[in-house]
Amino acid sequence: MKNFHFCTFFSTLYAIIGVNIRNYKKFPPLFVQGRMDAVGFKGEIKMRVLHVVGRLGMGGDSVVILSVKKHLQEQGITFDFLTHKGCHDKTVQQVKSTGSKVWIFPGDVWHMGGIGYFFGVWRLLHKNHYDAVQFHTSLQSGVGLLAARLSHVPIRICYAHAANIQRKVHPAIKMLLAPILRKLISSSATVCAACGKDAGTFLFGKKPYCLIPNGISPSLYLPSAEMSLRAQQLKEKLHIPPNAVVLGQVGRLDWMKNAFYSLRTAFFLAEKMETVLLYIGEGQEQKELKETAEIFCAKRENLKVIFLGRQKREELSVYYHIFDFLLIPSKTGEGLPLTLLEAQAAGCHVLASDLIPKEGDIGLELVQFLPVSQPTLWAEKILYQNIPPPPDAPHIEEKFNESGRCENIMAERWIKLYFCAK
Repeated sequence: MKNFHFCTFFSTLYAIIGVNIRNYKKFPPLFVQGRMDAVGFKGEIKMRVLHVVGRLGMGGDSVVILSVKKHLQEQGITFDFLTHKGCHDKTVQQVKSTGSKVWIFPGDVWHMGGIGYFFGVWRLLHKNHYDAVQFHTSLQSGVGLLAARLSHVPIRICYAHAANIQRKVHPAIKMLLAPILRKLISSSATVCAACGKDAGTFLFGKKPYCLIPNGISPSLYLPSAEMSLRAQQLKEKLHIPPNAVVLGQVGRLDWMKNAFYSLRTAFFLAEKMETVLLYIGEGQEQKELKETAEIFCAKRENLKVIFLGRQKREELSVYYHIFDFLLIPSKTGEGLPLTLLEAQAAGCHVLASDLIPKEGDIGLELVQFLPVSQPTLWAEKILYQNIPPPPDAPHIEEKFNESGRCENIMAERWIKLYFCAK
């Protein structure tokens, strides 16, 4: 694995100092093509944008992009996608059904190597005309941005979602590659943007960037009599005891999301009271997490752990209304999780890692930031805290509008990003 990464390092260096692009034909086609025509837009197409996403449908970045896509398609701005192996098949099919093209590469820069990835992007951009290309792949964006620059794409956007590298990487590799990839981004991007200050500082350093906070549609999550009824029905369906404290974690079950920490917190809490922990999501650590949960539940009669898998976004809202607390124990690297915004829109209390940007708290007094070194501290916060009733819906909506965390506000800022860059 180490040799593999060093090969990637030297391939990237080779791409930087100049490759003979006339030899690109020896590289095989690396993509799968979808439909071309935009569905739902009857007027003139003003702009075609290619979005490069790590694994489409497998993270919060995809949710943000697809949310904006709905708004901008009405304005004549069409989105196509380049993504990597491991993307969510159902999401890909849904995106294609709206008229977007989707290309799937066999891997990212780390798997294909710098040269293979460079030529894959270069070929794609030479075969298809785009007014803009927008990369959402953190440091790896540098390689693709170089290909976009040499392909003469006029608007080249690098968008930062994460505040650190979101995978386990040897420190030496990080030290060698990060400055080179940042230099590629700096020299090849015409516009830099970020969802939060920490993410922007990590990826761009002192280079200026546009700050475009993530937003959601709070109306989908707001407390209401109907939502309370749905929550009660869901509790009965999941056989949740009436006196149990319900904890939830939403998102990928992987290293960065730190799902084992939530399990340890629930284990300590179950020593004192009946506890139910719900996991919503899938990921690389799912199998090991389930095995550990079985061991913990065998040791604690008061502990119940339920794995619910992936849920559609429109069906996710009711789960926040059965949680007493949403747990977000992420390790370093989290940009600004949408789950933090969704929980606040639902009036759900949140215990979050102090490594998450504090700007995600919109001022409803629902969020507490804690260190991720002491699961017992998290358990004690839950055990000894009186849970007040949630804020009312009008107050929540007011706070979202004040903070600019609404989906329509975010979409307007994206439009300005494209047309101001022209």
